[in-house]
Amino acid sequence: MKTSLKVAVAGALALAGANALATSPADIQAAAANGTLVTLYVSGATATDNALENLFKLDDANFRVCVPDTLDIYYYRSTSSGSPSQRALTCTAAFTGTGIVSGTTKIALLKESTGGSANGIVQPANLPGTPQLQFIDLSAATFPTACATITTSTGTTLPTGANHFNTRDCGATASSASTVVRTARTSQAGISDVDPTTFVGTGGVTAAHDAALTRKRTSVAVTFNPIVSVPLFTVLQRTYGTIADTATEATATLDQIPSLPSSVLRAIFNGTSVLNANEINLNGQNLADHIGNTGYDSSGDIYLCRRGDTSGTMTSFKLHFLNQGCSKTPSNTVLFVAPDSAGCATSGCTWNATTYGNDYVFAGAGSGDVRQCIDYHTSQGRLAIGVASTEAKPGTSSNRFRYIKVDGAEPTLKATIEGRYSFFTENTFNDRFPSTSASGSQTLWDKLYASIGNPTAISELNRSWRTSAALTMTGDVGDADTGILDTASPANATAINNMFLNHVIEGGEVRTTPINSQTRQTLSGQANNCNPPYQAYP
Repeated sequence: MKTSLKVAVAGALALAGANALATSPADIQAAAANGTLVTLYVSGATATDNALENLFKLDDANFRVCVPDTLDIYYYRSTSSGSPSQRALTCTAAFTGTGIVSGTTKIALLKESTGGSANGIVQPANLPGTPQLQFIDLSAATFPTACATITTSTGTTLPTGANHFNTRDCGATASSASTVVRTARTSQAGISDVDPTTFVGTGGVTAAHDAALTRKRTSVAVTFNPIVSVPLFTVLQRTYGTIADTATEATATLDQIPSLPSSVLRAIFNGTSVLNANEINLNGQNLADHIGNTGYDSSGDIYLCRRGDTSGTMTSFKLHFLNQGCSKTPSNTVLFVAPDSAGCATSGCTWNATTYGNDYVFAGAGSGDVRQCIDYHTSQGRLAIGVASTEAKPGTSSNRFRYIKVDGAEPTLKATIEGRYSFFTENTFNDRFPSTSASGSQTLWDKLYASIGNPTAISELNRSWRTSAALTMTGDVGDADTGILDTASPANATAINNMFLNHVIEGGEVRTTPINSQTRQTLSGQANNCNPPYQAYP
């Protein structure tokens, strides 16, 4: 089908309220029930969830996972206002391998994100242990009616054709009277922001879990940032003189993004010092003096939105800023600010404003919970700060968080490649394949790993987060883009060197060649996030 015809047909279907080309829930249920559905259960890091979803949407012949227009995305939320704690991506396979035939085999990726990176290590290491995670049961008879269609895309922002898909909501927001069935299963594979060896001693990860994994393959580099509420962003801008005390935030250029020193971040998050704007002095001024009478919380209290201890996001912050986590001696553990609700400390909790809205410190189950926490405090005019990965774009009516500079460096792909910003980790894809699992599951897992770690694919996966660091920045320059990078390696050395040839890395080069020049790997190429980042190339 020619692209123009495909777009016209899919657009007409979208107007009709359903994408008839998609693989229907009834088809998926039937395939799961009779054993012809190739299913892959994955647990772990939330930081790459959006990138994985974009990979299924990507309509590129070289990296295509799904036959165009066959994708259905199912979200499970434990509360109606919460971020998805689980997603199921189903479609007809667009690639061939052991157990999978292109254009024929129906595939499903079920990703459970609760608990974060530690579950991307512990769960697949326990295989074939007792099932511990609840996944959407695609074979349940009620599945086709339990997940209501909420969106039919009219085309994605990803290029090379207009790939259409349905997005369906399950669980707490399902319009159907029936409830989606979830069944306990063991994940076959996992993703961790911090490599398993470094994670030992944190979040329940043991040396035995590390040793049980047969493959711990380094994949993409994920950048993180201490995100802030819009009121805190504005007050920081006033303190630095970027805007007048009577003005609201300005995000037109990278120069207008305020910064926090590492020393202040350590004081905030180690739980022993800063919890109020009166305790922060920047640019020779007290932060509290710039709150003003603009509807912001005049108390100057700073609310914290962190993650649970099993989170790779939180572990990466401890490694990078607090030098905590590389020593396995418990007595050397540095104090980290504890959540008000003690039950959220280990694995985090799903954000709920009614329950946690007045907690000074909240620990979220996923990155989405942290962003929702910051968004809520923005709506209350409060100063708030959290930590999250940068594969999400801030907004003005929702997702009201803002990225900030750290020690004067903006959290962009460009700054990371240049070696100026180094708060990143190198993710690992962990598994125990080959196992007793169906062979098609390993084929799907290997396809995802190969595609998400390819620079050409990454350049499109990052498209959703262009200019995220400076929202109103114009032009197709790439200087303010955030997201993920391919890891530095000998295979990428030439491409990296070419970016540095004229001693100036252009934003356009960042978009076409998203490869990190820095690494935390050992000299032998092994993942080790305890290593301080260093520039490997050129």
